[in-house]
Amino acid sequence: MRNRNILRGLAILIALAGLTGCRGQSGPSPDGTGTPTSDVLSGKVTVTIQEYEFHPDRLTVKAGTTVSWINRDPVFHTVVSDTGLFQSTMLAVGQMFSHTFDNPGTFPYYCEKDGGPGGEGMSGVITVVP
Repeated sequence: MRNRNILRGLAILIALAGLTGCRGQSGPSPDGTGTPTSDVLSGKVTVTIQEYEFHPDRLTVKAGTTVSWINRDPVFHTVVSDTGLFQSTMLAVGQMFSHTFDNPGTFPYYCEKDGGPGGEGMSGVITVVP
């Protein structure tokens, strides 16, 4: 009887470990659905600014996609391209900035107040594919 209970307990632990392992491998998702950020997105995509971070901080999108950043923090933030391609004004809570990525490439960006070029602090990267 005791061995049977131990085996049942182990079976439950193994099943739970398998479930949590699957979710852990999926990576962060832009919309909370468990879809990895490595998926190529298109159309209109939203990045949330919250807790001094961009969520998600890495996106891969198709050329022609419009990315919108919306500030959910109670402090001002900006969205500035490392290369000067785009730059928002100071965004108050609830304000949004959008940019359409027409050409393939890698486009790092940051918040002027809380990050810097080259991935310093509050920063992110948009990768655009054809």
